[in-house]
Amino acid sequence: MTCLDLMDVRVADGESYKLQWYHNPYLQHQGAAKYYPSSTSKPDITDLTNEANGWNNTDGDNNSRSWNCGAEGETDNPGINELRRKLCKNAFAVLMCSRGPAMFYAGDEFCNTQFGNNNAYCQDNEISWLDWDRKDRFKDVYNFARFMINFRRWHPVLRHRTKPALCGYPDISMHNGSPWNAGYGRDTRQIGIMYAGRNENDTADDIIYIGINTYWEPRTVQIPPAPEGFVWQGLAATSQKQAPLFGQLLPERNNSLTMGARSVIIAIIEKKKTQESLRQNDERTVSSL
Repeated sequence: MTCLDLMDVRVADGESYKLQWYHNPYLQHQGAAKYYPSSTSKPDITDLTNEANGWNNTDGDNNSRSWNCGAEGETDNPGINELRRKLCKNAFAVLMCSRGPAMFYAGDEFCNTQFGNNNAYCQDNEISWLDWDRKDRFKDVYNFARFMINFRRWHPVLRHRTKPALCGYPDISMHNGSPWNAGYGRDTRQIGIMYAGRNENDTADDIIYIGINTYWEPRTVQIPPAPEGFVWQGLAATSQKQAPLFGQLLPERNNSLTMGARSVIIAIIEKKKTQESLRQNDERTVSSL
Protein backbone atom coordinates (compact mmCIF):
# COMPACT_ATOMS: atom_id res chain seq x y z
CA MET A 1 0.00 0.00 0.00
CA THR A 2 1.42 3.39 -0.97
CA CYS A 3 1.21 6.66 0.90
CA LEU A 4 -1.14 7.93 -1.82
CA ASP A 5 -3.53 5.10 -1.02
CA LEU A 6 -3.36 5.81 2.69
CA MET A 7 -4.02 9.53 2.46
CA ASP A 8 -6.34 9.86 -0.53
CA VAL A 9 -4.64 12.97 -1.89
CA ARG A 10 -6.62 14.72 -4.60
CA VAL A 11 -5.92 17.74 -6.79
CA ALA A 12 -8.55 20.31 -7.66
CA ASP A 13 -9.25 23.99 -8.34
CA GLY A 14 -6.87 24.53 -11.23
CA GLU A 15 -3.48 25.71 -10.01
CA SER A 16 -4.28 25.42 -6.31
CA TYR A 17 -3.99 22.08 -4.55
CA LYS A 18 -6.63 20.93 -2.16
CA LEU A 19 -6.55 17.85 0.05
CA GLN A 20 -9.87 16.16 0.66
CA TRP A 21 -9.96 13.85 3.67
CA TYR A 22 -12.55 11.20 4.33
CA HIS A 23 -13.24 8.29 6.65
CA ASN A 24 -9.83 6.61 7.01
CA PRO A 25 -10.03 2.84 7.53
CA TYR A 26 -6.60 1.25 7.15
CA LEU A 27 -8.06 -2.25 7.42
CA GLN A 28 -11.41 -3.37 8.73
CA HIS A 29 -13.45 -6.40 9.73
CA GLN A 30 -14.13 -7.29 6.10
CA GLY A 31 -10.44 -7.69 5.31
CA ALA A 32 -7.14 -8.96 6.62
CA ALA A 33 -5.25 -7.90 9.72
CA LYS A 34 -2.76 -5.05 9.32
CA TYR A 35 0.19 -7.42 9.68
CA TYR A 36 -1.08 -9.36 6.64
CA PRO A 37 -0.04 -6.85 3.94
CA SER A 38 3.59 -7.00 5.09
CA SER A 39 3.79 -10.74 5.70
CA THR A 40 2.32 -12.22 2.52
CA SER A 41 2.14 -11.61 -1.21
CA LYS A 42 -1.17 -13.01 -2.47
CA PRO A 43 -2.29 -10.93 -5.47
CA ASP A 44 -4.55 -13.56 -7.02
CA ILE A 45 -7.77 -14.84 -5.53
CA THR A 46 -6.54 -18.35 -6.35
CA ASP A 47 -3.61 -17.75 -3.98
CA LEU A 48 -5.68 -16.62 -1.00
CA THR A 49 -5.71 -18.83 2.09
CA ASN A 50 -9.47 -18.76 2.63
CA GLU A 51 -10.09 -22.47 2.07
CA ALA A 52 -11.36 -22.88 5.62
CA ASN A 53 -14.27 -20.54 4.85
CA GLY A 54 -15.97 -23.23 2.77
CA TRP A 55 -16.32 -21.28 -0.48
CA ASN A 56 -13.63 -23.10 -2.45
CA ASN A 57 -11.35 -20.15 -1.89
CA THR A 58 -13.52 -17.87 -4.07
CA ASP A 59 -14.41 -15.38 -1.31
CA GLY A 60 -12.38 -12.40 -0.17
CA ASP A 61 -11.03 -9.40 -2.03
CA ASN A 62 -8.24 -10.23 -4.47
CA ASN A 63 -6.90 -6.68 -4.43
CA SER A 64 -4.89 -7.00 -1.23
CA ARG A 65 -1.95 -4.97 -2.64
CA SER A 66 0.32 -6.81 -0.24
CA TRP A 67 4.05 -7.50 -0.10
CA ASN A 68 5.76 -10.10 2.05
CA CYS A 69 9.04 -8.13 2.45
CA GLY A 70 11.01 -11.09 1.11
CA ALA A 71 9.53 -14.16 2.82
CA GLU A 72 6.07 -15.69 2.82
CA GLY A 73 4.38 -15.84 6.22
CA GLU A 74 6.26 -15.95 9.52
CA THR A 75 10.06 -15.94 9.32
CA ASP A 76 13.12 -15.91 11.55
CA ASN A 77 14.94 -13.46 9.28
CA PRO A 78 15.68 -10.44 11.53
CA GLY A 79 15.95 -7.99 8.63
CA ILE A 80 12.56 -8.95 7.23
CA ASN A 81 10.91 -8.85 10.65
CA GLU A 82 12.41 -5.42 11.34
CA LEU A 83 11.11 -4.12 8.01
CA ARG A 84 7.63 -5.49 8.69
CA ARG A 85 7.53 -3.75 12.06
CA LYS A 86 8.63 -0.50 10.46
CA LEU A 87 5.91 -0.73 7.81
CA CYS A 88 3.32 -1.25 10.55
CA LYS A 89 4.60 1.86 12.33
CA ASN A 90 4.50 3.75 9.04
CA ALA A 91 0.84 2.82 8.62
CA PHE A 92 -0.06 3.97 12.14
CA ALA A 93 1.86 7.23 11.71
CA VAL A 94 0.11 8.11 8.43
CA LEU A 95 -3.30 6.98 9.66
CA MET A 96 -3.10 9.05 12.85
CA CYS A 97 -1.86 12.07 10.90
CA SER A 98 -4.76 11.99 8.43
CA ARG A 99 -7.91 14.11 8.62
CA GLY A 100 -11.16 12.30 9.27
CA PRO A 101 -12.05 9.52 11.71
CA ALA A 102 -9.23 6.98 11.96
CA MET A 103 -10.08 3.29 12.09
CA PHE A 104 -7.98 0.16 12.34
CA TYR A 105 -8.72 -3.49 13.05
CA ALA A 106 -8.56 -4.70 16.66
CA GLY A 107 -5.17 -6.28 17.21
CA ASP A 108 -3.40 -4.23 14.56
CA GLU A 109 -1.66 -2.36 17.37
CA PHE A 110 0.32 -5.52 18.19
CA CYS A 111 0.56 -7.04 14.69
CA ASN A 112 -2.19 -9.62 15.07
CA THR A 113 -2.46 -11.99 12.11
CA GLN A 114 -5.20 -14.00 10.43
CA PHE A 115 -2.64 -16.26 8.70
CA GLY A 116 -3.44 -14.88 5.26
CA ASN A 117 -7.24 -15.20 5.54
CA ASN A 118 -8.71 -11.87 4.45
CA ASN A 119 -12.37 -12.78 5.00
CA ALA A 120 -12.49 -14.46 8.40
CA TYR A 121 -16.11 -13.52 9.16
CA CYS A 122 -17.13 -17.16 9.69
CA GLN A 123 -14.11 -18.28 11.71
CA ASP A 124 -14.43 -18.68 15.47
CA ASN A 125 -10.96 -20.06 16.10
CA GLU A 126 -7.32 -18.96 16.11
CA ILE A 127 -7.74 -17.52 12.60
CA SER A 128 -9.96 -14.70 13.88
CA TRP A 129 -9.09 -14.65 17.59
CA LEU A 130 -6.76 -12.02 19.01
CA ASP A 131 -3.44 -13.51 20.08
CA TRP A 132 -2.65 -11.39 23.12
CA ASP A 133 0.82 -12.94 23.44
CA ARG A 134 1.79 -10.83 20.43
CA LYS A 135 1.31 -7.71 22.55
CA ASP A 136 4.58 -8.51 24.33
CA ARG A 137 6.28 -9.86 21.23
CA PHE A 138 5.54 -6.66 19.28
CA LYS A 139 5.73 -4.25 22.19
CA ASP A 140 7.60 -1.63 20.17
CA VAL A 141 4.78 -1.46 17.61
CA TYR A 142 2.18 -1.42 20.40
CA ASN A 143 3.91 1.47 22.20
CA PHE A 144 4.28 3.40 18.96
CA ALA A 145 0.58 2.96 18.17
CA ARG A 146 -0.30 4.30 21.63
CA PHE A 147 2.02 7.24 21.15
CA MET A 148 0.44 8.11 17.80
CA ILE A 149 -3.10 7.86 19.20
CA ASN A 150 -2.13 10.19 22.04
CA PHE A 151 -0.29 12.53 19.68
CA ARG A 152 -3.42 12.80 17.53
CA ARG A 153 -5.53 13.44 20.60
CA TRP A 154 -3.41 16.42 21.71
CA HIS A 155 -3.19 18.05 18.28
CA PRO A 156 -6.65 18.95 16.93
CA VAL A 157 -5.11 20.25 13.69
CA LEU A 158 -4.63 16.58 12.74
CA ARG A 159 -8.32 15.83 13.19
CA HIS A 160 -10.07 18.86 11.73
CA ARG A 161 -9.59 22.40 10.54
CA THR A 162 -8.91 24.91 13.30
CA LYS A 163 -8.52 28.67 13.34
CA PRO A 164 -5.83 29.87 10.92
CA ALA A 165 -2.23 29.87 12.10
CA LEU A 166 -1.00 33.37 12.92
CA CYS A 167 2.25 32.71 11.05
CA GLY A 168 0.29 32.69 7.80
CA TYR A 169 0.85 29.07 6.77
CA PRO A 170 -2.16 27.48 5.05
CA ASP A 171 -4.34 24.88 6.75
CA ILE A 172 -2.87 22.01 4.71
CA SER A 173 -0.01 22.13 2.25
CA MET A 174 2.12 19.64 0.33
CA HIS A 175 5.91 19.54 0.25
CA ASN A 176 6.87 16.53 -1.85
CA GLY A 177 10.63 16.40 -1.58
CA SER A 178 10.96 20.18 -1.44
CA PRO A 179 8.98 23.05 0.14
CA TRP A 180 5.64 23.85 -1.48
CA ASN A 181 6.01 21.20 -4.17
CA ALA A 182 2.50 19.80 -4.58
CA GLY A 183 3.14 17.80 -7.71
CA TYR A 184 2.90 14.02 -7.58
CA GLY A 185 2.40 11.06 -9.87
CA ARG A 186 2.68 7.29 -10.03
CA ASP A 187 6.45 7.51 -9.55
CA THR A 188 6.32 9.86 -6.55
CA ARG A 189 8.34 8.39 -3.69
CA GLN A 190 8.51 11.25 -1.18
CA ILE A 191 5.50 13.07 0.17
CA GLY A 192 5.41 15.85 2.73
CA ILE A 193 2.25 17.16 4.37
CA MET A 194 2.15 20.17 6.69
CA TYR A 195 -0.81 21.05 8.90
CA ALA A 196 -1.06 24.56 10.32
CA GLY A 197 -3.65 25.93 12.71
CA ARG A 198 -4.18 26.73 16.37
CA ASN A 199 -3.95 24.54 19.44
CA GLU A 200 -6.90 23.37 21.54
CA ASN A 201 -6.96 26.51 23.70
CA ASP A 202 -6.21 28.90 20.82
CA THR A 203 -3.07 30.09 22.63
CA ALA A 204 -0.44 29.16 20.03
CA ASP A 205 0.07 27.98 16.48
CA ASP A 206 -0.02 24.21 16.04
CA ILE A 207 2.12 23.24 13.02
CA ILE A 208 2.97 19.64 12.19
CA TYR A 209 4.95 18.13 9.33
CA ILE A 210 4.78 14.48 8.28
CA GLY A 211 7.27 13.22 5.75
CA ILE A 212 6.89 9.89 3.97
CA ASN A 213 9.62 8.11 2.03
CA THR A 214 8.21 5.09 0.21
CA TYR A 215 11.50 4.39 -1.61
CA TRP A 216 13.72 1.45 -0.63
CA GLU A 217 16.73 3.74 -0.21
CA PRO A 218 17.32 6.80 2.03
CA ARG A 219 16.39 10.10 0.46
CA THR A 220 17.25 13.70 1.32
CA VAL A 221 14.27 16.03 1.41
CA GLN A 222 13.73 19.67 2.26
CA ILE A 223 11.08 20.80 4.68
CA PRO A 224 9.40 24.20 4.80
CA PRO A 225 11.34 26.83 6.76
CA ALA A 226 10.21 27.43 10.32
CA PRO A 227 8.76 30.87 11.01
CA GLU A 228 11.18 33.32 12.61
CA GLY A 229 11.74 32.50 16.27
CA PHE A 230 10.62 28.90 15.81
CA VAL A 231 12.41 25.61 15.15
CA TRP A 232 11.44 22.25 13.74
CA GLN A 233 11.64 19.55 16.37
CA GLY A 234 11.55 15.88 15.43
CA LEU A 235 9.07 13.79 17.41
CA ALA A 236 9.08 10.43 15.65
CA ALA A 237 11.12 8.65 13.00
CA THR A 238 10.12 5.11 12.14
CA SER A 239 13.56 4.44 10.63
CA GLN A 240 14.91 4.47 14.18
CA LYS A 241 14.54 1.25 16.16
CA GLN A 242 13.60 3.26 19.22
CA ALA A 243 10.75 5.40 17.95
CA PRO A 244 9.42 7.87 18.87
CA LEU A 245 12.34 10.28 19.25
CA PHE A 246 12.17 13.37 21.41
CA GLY A 247 13.94 16.70 21.41
CA GLN A 248 15.89 16.15 18.18
CA LEU A 249 16.17 19.43 16.30
CA LEU A 250 15.97 19.08 12.55
CA PRO A 251 18.81 20.73 10.56
CA GLU A 252 18.20 24.42 9.97
CA ARG A 253 20.67 24.81 7.09
CA ASN A 254 18.74 24.52 3.83
CA ASN A 255 16.02 22.80 5.90
CA SER A 256 17.34 19.46 4.61
CA LEU A 257 17.12 16.08 6.27
CA THR A 258 17.80 12.51 5.22
CA MET A 259 14.92 10.11 5.62
CA GLY A 260 15.55 6.42 6.08
CA ALA A 261 14.37 3.91 3.52
CA ARG A 262 10.63 3.21 3.66
CA SER A 263 10.09 5.43 6.66
CA VAL A 264 7.98 8.23 8.11
CA ILE A 265 9.13 11.25 10.11
CA ILE A 266 6.96 13.58 12.19
CA ALA A 267 8.06 17.04 13.29
CA ILE A 268 6.43 19.95 15.05
CA ILE A 269 7.22 23.66 15.13
CA GLU A 270 7.94 25.11 18.55
CA LYS A 271 9.38 28.32 19.92
CA LYS A 272 13.08 27.99 20.62
CA LYS A 273 12.71 28.88 24.26
CA THR A 274 10.05 26.19 24.85
CA GLN A 275 11.94 23.40 23.14
CA GLU A 276 13.16 21.74 26.35
CA SER A 277 9.76 21.96 28.06
CA LEU A 278 8.11 20.36 25.02
CA ARG A 279 10.57 17.47 25.11
CA GLN A 280 9.92 16.89 28.81
CA ASN A 281 6.14 17.07 28.38
CA ASP A 282 6.14 14.55 25.53
CA GLU A 283 8.44 12.20 27.46
CA ARG A 284 6.07 12.33 30.45
CA THR A 285 3.11 11.71 28.17
CA VAL A 286 4.57 8.53 26.70
CA SER A 287 5.94 7.27 30.02
CA SER A 288 2.38 7.41 31.38
CA LEU A 289 0.94 5.29 28.56
